[in-house]
Amino acid sequence: MRQLLIAALLALAGGCTVATPGYCGAAADCPAGAVCDLLANRCLADTTGCADREDGLRACTGDRAASGVCAGGVIIADRACAADALCRHGWCTPAHEQSCQVDRDCGAEGACGAYRGVSGAARLACGGLVGAGGPAESCAAEAPALACRSGLCDAGRCLQLCVKADDCGASRATCAPATLAFEGVTMTVTRCVP
Repeated sequence: MRQLLIAALLALAGGCTVATPGYCGAAADCPAGAVCDLLANRCLADTTGCADREDGLRACTGDRAASGVCAGGVIIADRACAADALCRHGWCTPAHEQSCQVDRDCGAEGACGAYRGVSGAARLACGGLVGAGGPAESCAAEAPALACRSGLCDAGRCLQLCVKADDCGASRATCAPATLAFEGVTMTVTRCVP
């Protein structure tokens, strides 16, 4: 009963700020039975299972809108999933299985991003837009998806995949190979860099 009450109160607290109830900047800011979603800075009912998992294992936030890693019995969110995707098995899974190399392969409302497939292997696929940040724009590792189209921040820059420099748009970025680490895996991609 108590967990149901906490979940209901937390659902009402969405979009909170430092001055309002439900805001969190760390797990300690949330009541018992709740976790801090660091991407949205709000407390959520702990349905992640992190309380029973070893540190370092992947998990999904309670609302399945982000993935993260378990640490000290709570989830540390490190990637927000696109609106048309859900977190499954500890990683964001796009709604469509369309492969891509660049954003234009995904249409106006999509972004080509790095995802983990059902098997857990890294792959490139179309996903919905997560943020507005374009190629090589600055982003913060602790809240990458709030800034980047693909929802991925790599080395302080929004990830945008490319085949040639023209794919990087007006940013005057170049296209270069890089190793991308995300959701517990790594893969070599060709991305826009300043």
